[in-house]
Amino acid sequence: MAEVLRSFDEEIRHASGVYRPRVVGRLAADGMWEGWFEFVPTDGRKVVVSSVESRQPERSHLEYWAQGLTPVYAEGALER
Repeated sequence: MAEVLRSFDEEIRHASGVYRPRVVGRLAADGMWEGWFEFVPTDGRKVVVSSVESRQPERSHLEYWAQGLTPVYAEGALER
């Protein structure tokens, strides 16, 4: 089951709308932990989900990765 590892306080403005990003992770079938972004629109539209941005061998490593992300990185993930 996926869980939110981090929520950003900053909103991201994009041509498609304004979003509140959060980093979500889960244990994959192969035993690795994978993480991605979910961009929650401020106007109630459908959540935009990125592809997997990181795979880590331990949950604590994925949490560490998520805590180091910046709003600029999140903007890039939304563009991808």
